[in-house]
Amino acid sequence: MTSLQDLARFMDPLDPPTSLSALVDMHRWHSRADEPGIARMLRRHDHPKRVDIRLLWQNTFLLSSGFGIGDKPDLGPRAKAIGTLIRDRYDVAALAELFTDSERNGLLSAWPRGQRPRAFGMGPGAMESSGLLTVVNNPNLQVTRSAEAEFENEAGEDALADKGVRFIEIFAGPGTTHMGDGRIEIFSTHLQSGGHRDVALAQVREFVNKIFPYFHRPENAAILVGDFNIRPGNPEFPQAKSALESIGFRDLWETRSNTRGDTDLGERDLALTNSICPLDPADPTLCREHGLGPRNSRRIDYAWVLEPTNEVAITIDFSRPRRVRPPDYARGGGKVGLSSDHLGLELLIRVAASR
Repeated sequence: MTSLQDLARFMDPLDPPTSLSALVDMHRWHSRADEPGIARMLRRHDHPKRVDIRLLWQNTFLLSSGFGIGDKPDLGPRAKAIGTLIRDRYDVAALAELFTDSERNGLLSAWPRGQRPRAFGMGPGAMESSGLLTVVNNPNLQVTRSAEAEFENEAGEDALADKGVRFIEIFAGPGTTHMGDGRIEIFSTHLQSGGHRDVALAQVREFVNKIFPYFHRPENAAILVGDFNIRPGNPEFPQAKSALESIGFRDLWETRSNTRGDTDLGERDLALTNSICPLDPADPTLCREHGLGPRNSRRIDYAWVLEPTNEVAITIDFSRPRRVRPPDYARGGGKVGLSSDHLGLELLIRVAASR
């Protein structure tokens, strides 16, 4: 049986809640009618068919035109370094900026031949897929739906990338309500870049008004991850946040962490990376978050979680989200480089039946 101390460390390994009321509050959502009491909270963590899923969001910086024009450097070794991280640590990885099958296969080459994970987003050549790829590395997770939707609102060079949203639905365990078996919907996106934040905001509204209603089923939990190219200090952020909150999404970082959450590394600036992502000595894959303050000046990568309703057939609890340092790779000449210009986001998700 899970102890209250173990449960507190799961919910926030950096700053575990020290009171029972604080622990219960971490399990409450703003609008759910059947907010958990202590017994219910413990039951769902001790559910016999509980499933823990470790999810990565990562903008990979593996930009390639497919024609050798404007390609970012060291694509092969960087792709394999990111693939190795996913292979060794994650059940699911939602990725961006993998525009060609060459880079996608380079990432998947981290697995032995014949043991590669399922990858959703393989197929079209350069600049036709929004650069989004979702890798499912856990063979026990069943993918029951997969699709991609392109944004109508586009501008500049990004219009060539056919940016949009990648969607997968994962069956993680049996629900027990009359709604049937609940699943987790994972939406990933990479919004407009190049300073066109008005277009990025329009794409958020497109997700809210068209894409999400088309794919979402009320018995499912839902997560949206992505590079929004909008910082919390930008004037467009409150509007984007309001649009997502209007359909029940909440910013998980803002909800569960009081640190600044920087993710933009400025073209793999090593000094900046060491400044905004001091390594956690307990887990050097992750950034240390203590003492960094509440300001969010360079946060452009987000995880949004849909508030559950009584129709949802599963419970879904989140450990405190963490930032992930992109793995180093050998650049040649004895030098080491960063594999991406973004920090990743790690979500540890606990899933059980809702009743």
